[in-house]
Amino acid sequence: SMVSSLDLKSFDKVASGSLVRSGNLYFMILTSIGKLTVEGKDIFIVSAVAPISKLLLGKVTGDKFLFNKKELSIDELC
Repeated sequence: SMVSSLDLKSFDKVASGSLVRSGNLYFMILTSIGKLTVEGKDIFIVSAVAPISKLLLGKVTGDKFLFNKKELSIDELC
């Protein structure tokens, strides 16, 4: 997968530096720099204080969260 091809630190739960996949959405918790496209996939680089980060921080693979009135789940974490 695209996530496994990146050389990133591994995480057990969402923390600063995590890359989170939820369906076809990707979020990385860092300093906010906006959208980055890797291998044709958009990754949204967001700060730890962004609303989406507050929803994700501390969650683990399989956890669900509500974003833009849609229930999403954490499918992959690294």
